[in-house]
Amino acid sequence: NTMHPPFDDRRVRRAISHAINKEPIVKFAYQGRAIAAHGPLPPGQWGYHVPALAYAYDPALARKLLGEAIADHTFDPARVYKLYAPSTPRTYLSQPERVARYLQTALSQVGVTTELVLSPMGVYSDSVGRGDHDLALAGWVGDTGDPDNFLYVLLDKDNAVKPAQNISFYKSDKLHDLLAKAQIETDVKKRTDLYKQA
Repeated sequence: NTMHPPFDDRRVRRAISHAINKEPIVKFAYQGRAIAAHGPLPPGQWGYHVPALAYAYDPALARKLLGEAIADHTFDPARVYKLYAPSTPRTYLSQPERVARYLQTALSQVGVTTELVLSPMGVYSDSVGRGDHDLALAGWVGDTGDPDNFLYVLLDKDNAVKPAQNISFYKSDKLHDLLAKAQIETDVKKRTDLYKQA
């Protein structure tokens, strides 16, 4: 939740990404029948591409980035951050508590202490839509076959208004402009390029 310090600090968000090894999640929570994400679009979705900047599992780098944030007084390693997760299984997340506890352990190994807040899907959705969380385990199933259904819905500033679908509350004018252009572009190749830029 970028409205909650220290997650307004890009280094802290990057550290969180580098702290998580996705392969055990694929192996144990999905029995190897999944692909680790490299961005917000799934590999089968048109418009997908491998991002230029990937966040590989690198706990040493995660600790370094958190150390920089500590030195700048933007990250408090003594604070306990709330990690929200649904207790209700979904098609895209059949074992939410198991995955959430794995994330909790991974984060603790780089110095991020979390309290796990598990709740049924309706309560969870209301809580994260209000922005109660520091961190949240979430998933998405696109229902239109269009990249806009992922990128605009989940990451645009228009949807960072409570109750939010953009539960990271990420806001970027540059991203908004790219997504708005893609929404009205009719050429698939040009739209794909706009999504790649986004």
